[in-house]
Amino acid sequence: VRNHVTCRINRGFCVPIRCPGRTRQIGTCFGPRIKCCRSW
Repeated sequence: VRNHVTCRINRGFCVPIRCPGRTRQIGTCFGPRIKCCRSW
């Protein structure tokens, strides 16, 4: 996952920090600083 569109398609969301709680990073959104997270 390398942008916010594919992040959304994969049921993820973008955060500028570490992925919260039980979510896991599945890629990035707008560069390496913004992470795409998804709950499992």
